[in-house]
Amino acid sequence: MKRKTSPGFAMALALTSIFAFLAIALNSFTGFDLSPWTTTAFLVLAGMGLAVEGKIFTIRNWARDGIQGPEIPMLFTIVFGVFMIVVGVLSIPSINLLTDQLNGIVGLSAIVSIAFIALQTWVIN
Repeated sequence: MKRKTSPGFAMALALTSIFAFLAIALNSFTGFDLSPWTTTAFLVLAGMGLAVEGKIFTIRNWARDGIQGPEIPMLFTIVFGVFMIVVGVLSIPSINLLTDQLNGIVGLSAIVSIAFIALQTWVIN
């Protein structure tokens, strides 16, 4: 059977799911709320997964060879992933520079990530 997702993206999704489950369990049993950290972990891990999925390490080649048509979606994926990482770092509870606009980006990031997962799981061969 062919693998539909890259190992890096699958690992980022798995780590995010495990961290979210532990945060919910900890909140249920002890009342300790980790939701700000869960949001940060989601943004950073999903952003790293998207950057790896977009093959961020090939940017050097693009600078030398130029960007071709098939590489434009990869570039969008890399830019969006890096942007998610930056917003994740800004949402660390000790920094907490989230504004209403960045909260909107968090929601958009979740929607794009869900669409990306759905496409890779059910549409792409």
